[in-house]
Amino acid sequence: MKLLVIFGALPDPCLQAPGSGLLSQQNKSLAEGKVVSKCDLKKEFNKLPEIEWPEGHTMTDNFLAKLICHVEKASEFNTSSVNQLIPRKKEEEEAEQWTLYGLFQLSDHLICSDGATPSPDRICNVTCSALVDDHIEDDISCVLNIAKKVIDGGFAVERRREFWRMVRLIFQPDCNNETAGNYFAECKD
Repeated sequence: MKLLVIFGALPDPCLQAPGSGLLSQQNKSLAEGKVVSKCDLKKEFNKLPEIEWPEGHTMTDNFLAKLICHVEKASEFNTSSVNQLIPRKKEEEEAEQWTLYGLFQLSDHLICSDGATPSPDRICNVTCSALVDDHIEDDISCVLNIAKKVIDGGFAVERRREFWRMVRLIFQPDCNNETAGNYFAECKD
């Protein structure tokens, strides 16, 4: 299933982040936010109206477990999490800095507009500040929009490479084998 592959990528060895891990912590409290539990986040996903996926694709419980595991590892379920990344490029290219926002750690280079960086055609058409508040419905809608665009092949060639760089860099590989039965065992539906 293509949808499971989106967030099943391993980090790219051609990318680096400052600090000891994949993410360098910048600021955990950029805006008013909250810490949600994995069970609460699962409930938020389940409250959404049924999404019309392309034929042959669905959002499975196992995919949701992998996605929410990523949230746990990347942002510790903190809605106001902001991190900095510096993707490594060829030696002759100047290093750029990406800022990742919110629960899902979405990039200001592709997903949202930070108001300072030129923002042509952002995927989710939201401000980055909207991704770090305690209203997570727009964050979830954005992530589902990204997944649907990937399935539909909706990224232009020049943006596709940057998108996959972001996914490979921020996705937590220890979530690859998570299953809904194991990961959500403590959640009461």
